[in-house]
Amino acid sequence: MNKDLNFQPLGRWLLSLMGGWGLFVFVTSHRLVLRFQKGNFFPGTFEWNYWLFEAGVSIFCATYVFLTQKLLGHSETCLRRKFNKHHDALNTLGMDSVRNGIVFSGVLFLYGTVLVLADYSLFNVWDILFLIIFIGFYYVGVYLHFYYCVPLELWEAIDPKVELEKLKIEYDEQRMYLRTFLWIIVSFLVSQVFVILKTKFEPYLQDPDRYSYLQPVMVINALEISFLIISVWALVLSRLLRRMEEVKFKMMTLEIPK
Repeated sequence: MNKDLNFQPLGRWLLSLMGGWGLFVFVTSHRLVLRFQKGNFFPGTFEWNYWLFEAGVSIFCATYVFLTQKLLGHSETCLRRKFNKHHDALNTLGMDSVRNGIVFSGVLFLYGTVLVLADYSLFNVWDILFLIIFIGFYYVGVYLHFYYCVPLELWEAIDPKVELEKLKIEYDEQRMYLRTFLWIIVSFLVSQVFVILKTKFEPYLQDPDRYSYLQPVMVINALEISFLIISVWALVLSRLLRRMEEVKFKMMTLEIPK
C-alpha cells in the first residue's frame, strides 16, 4: 500500500484547538459563576497574583494545543509507516483508532485533573460532568480522525458491482451512525436543560426579582451547552457528513459494465 493516507492539517489543528478551548471553558465558566455569586473571580491561591492566574491558564491551554499537535503528527506518521510496510494494516485500523482515541482522551483527562488540583472548587458535579461529556466527544473525534484517514480507494474491490454494493452498505452505516449520534445529543441536551432548570433556576422562574443574581449563571450554563454543541459538530458530525459525501461521489464516478 503506497497510497498516502488522507490526513489534513486542518483536522489536526481542529482537534488540538478544541481540546485547548475545552480546558479554557472548563476553568473560566466556573470562575465566572463564582464571580457572579460571590464576587470573586480568582481562586484563593491566586488572590494576590491575578496576572499569574490569567497567564497560567493561557499558557496551560497553549501547551496542551502544541503538545497534542506533536502527538497527533507522530501518531499519523506511525500509521503511515504501518500502511506502507504491512498489506493487512486495514485489519487493525479499528483498534489503532481506538488506541489513539484513548491516548488523547487520557491526555485531556490528565490536563483537566491538574486544573482540578490547582482549583479545588472545580471539583463539583456540574463542572466534572461537563469535562467528562467533552472528553467523550473528543474521543469520538480522535477515533474518526484516524479511522476516516483511509481513502476509499484502499477499500476498493476488484469487481465494480461488488464495490458498488460495498459503498451502499457503508453509506447506510454512516446514515445510521449519524441518526444515532443525533438522537443521543438531542436526548442529552433535553435532559441537561431540564435538570439545570429544575435544580438551579426554578427559584428564579418562581421569583425573578428576588433571584435576579442567577441570570448570569443561566447565561454561562447556556454557553457551556452551546460549546458542547459546537464540539459535537466540529469533531463528530462534520466528519460523518464528509465521509458520506465521499461515498456518494465515489458511487457517482464508479463505472459499472453493462
